[in-house]
Amino acid sequence: TFAKLPFEELSDFLVLGLITVGSCVLLPLVYFAIFESSEAQATPGKRLLGLKVVSHEGKRLTVLSSATKWLLQALFYIMIVVPSIVM
Repeated sequence: TFAKLPFEELSDFLVLGLITVGSCVLLPLVYFAIFESSEAQATPGKRLLGLKVVSHEGKRLTVLSSATKWLLQALFYIMIVVPSIVM
């Protein structure tokens, strides 16, 4: 029943922020990077539709290129799509 110190509240905030970043950024990033660079070249949903993710040369993506693709798509969504919906 003691009052919280300011740094304790800050640490709770930082933990919540890390959990949010982890669940909203890192998990999808790893999910897409692993599935799209696998031998299947697709996430389970794309696989159900018979789609494959390929490089501009028609080859399988590397984990790094798939992660970069996902980050750029997320950046586009945050910068272009979200503001147009809010306005």
